[in-house]
Amino acid sequence: MEFIEYLKIVYKRLWLILLIVGIATTVAAVYSEREYVPIYGATTKLIVSKTQNQDQLINTYKEIIKTPAIMNKVVQKYPELDISAKELITDVDIYALSGTQVMSIYISDYSYVRAARIVNAVSNVFQTEIPLLIDAEQIKVLNEADEFEPYPVPLNAKNNQAAIVSFVISMLFGVGVAFLLEFLDDTLKTEEDIQQMFDCSTLATIAKTKNKKYKRSTVKKQQKKAGDLSGAAYSPLNR
Repeated sequence: MEFIEYLKIVYKRLWLILLIVGIATTVAAVYSEREYVPIYGATTKLIVSKTQNQDQLINTYKEIIKTPAIMNKVVQKYPELDISAKELITDVDIYALSGTQVMSIYISDYSYVRAARIVNAVSNVFQTEIPLLIDAEQIKVLNEADEFEPYPVPLNAKNNQAAIVSFVISMLFGVGVAFLLEFLDDTLKTEEDIQQMFDCSTLATIAKTKNKKYKRSTVKKQQKKAGDLSGAAYSPLNR
């Protein structure tokens, strides 16, 4: 089978291919839209007073923050956050850039406002409690997370990956179905089909007309001619 014949098969079933692609892509896009849940991140930055063993001190602070000694206080002081100390220890991340005095407290949540409130609460409790736990240098809040941010940007931005994958797969599936239907169809449609099956040449062809008026007029002429012949058969001369 030549390449042009493959193209003819695709063109013949193009409506079916487009229908399959359209339905599959639409379903995938709607599903992705309904299942999409934005996740937001909020960060509070703290600055630690400069000391000789600054990096060691910051690493110590990072470990202390993620302990029940701090997180239990957060839960007790901010019950409206509706989060447990265990969840705080698991979800809160502490970052520190080597060679700086800055620490970052970060958390992600389905609500940006809630995420901002949590990191601010953790930083406030840590700032208050750390002097009671160790002989710590002064810690100041460099900047808090703004819980009133008007346009928070989700971390997991929407993507059309599901729709794109569905489009490609459904296109291949549609083409496959088109070829399958074509190969399962064993009816004779062209002269070439007849020649290939019976190994014979075509003597004559009858053109297919698309003019309905011509067909009706031809039928009427044939009926009239048949009526004339019938009338002639019963004429007095033939009695």
